[in-house]
Amino acid sequence: MMYWADINIVKLVSANKRIESGKNRFYSNSEYKTCKESLIFMFQQQAKKILFDKTFTKPCHLKLTLHAYMDTSNALKVIEDALEKAKIIKNDDLIREHSLKRTKIKRGSMDSFKLILEPIPK
Repeated sequence: MMYWADINIVKLVSANKRIESGKNRFYSNSEYKTCKESLIFMFQQQAKKILFDKTFTKPCHLKLTLHAYMDTSNALKVIEDALEKAKIIKNDDLIREHSLKRTKIKRGSMDSFKLILEPIPK
């Protein structure tokens, strides 16, 4: 079982914008929520396209090639959250290994990435 996605036009939002605080409370930033919802939709559409109808329930390896201005760790969280909400993976805690490669692009440009999610061999 393997899931892959090639997302070409997206504006990723930093994990630093994930939570905002207000008067005695914390809430999700709308920019982060919008980005995550867009990724969820794209991941679900890709799953239909490649006939992926399962959910990862065991530890797996995420291979990510990212073309973005922001650093890799900030982009990673929104991608992992979206994979979980799209039901590609049961819980993003199951991603136990990462292979990451980033190409830095011009600030303000649209981001893109390719990812492969596969089980960790026993």
